[in-house]
Amino acid sequence: MPLTCAVLLGTTSAATWTFGRVLLVAEGASASTSTIAWMAIGAGGAVAALTAGALDRLGPRAAWSLDLAGVSTATAGLALAAGSDVVGSVAVGAVLACALFGWSFVAATSALIAWGADVSPSRAGAATAAFFVALVVGQAIGSTALAAVAGGVGLPGAFWLAALTGPVAAAAPALGRLEDGQSKSSSASISSRVEPEA
Repeated sequence: MPLTCAVLLGTTSAATWTFGRVLLVAEGASASTSTIAWMAIGAGGAVAALTAGALDRLGPRAAWSLDLAGVSTATAGLALAAGSDVVGSVAVGAVLACALFGWSFVAATSALIAWGADVSPSRAGAATAAFFVALVVGQAIGSTALAAVAGGVGLPGAFWLAALTGPVAAAAPALGRLEDGQSKSSSASISSRVEPEA
């Protein structure tokens, strides 16, 4: 499940990483606005260090869901800000969305590392390496798909679609636990039907 989530994080985040500045400039933002917004991603990522303790207390799965909700909200927020007609709202909205994206993305990768250590303590290093490979694969898939989609619905529309993958990734831990519970329940049911040999 964490490996699948890493791919989904890559897919969802590909919109901002690959097309974020392109979207802002294409929708009329100045080059300086797009640059400041991009710097806000780094600032948001740095803030993630300050919230690491609180997220750690939530546990990796709950933290992951919160982080992906942030990535999804930031992706949609960037599309909303880029298309705004209100004077000054493009710059403010873009900076806020990018700051949220930076925090959410860094926090999500941290949650993945913690999740891997939780699932397989003896192979935490290998799990971390696999997650980042999966993340890059997800970004490649997302970038390619978004480029194709943007040709039909436009870049803002592609961002909105990318934002919709966030809730799927955010819900993945809960879905995984549900499947595990059903599997254990089925196993217990089958075991209870087995008659002990005389």
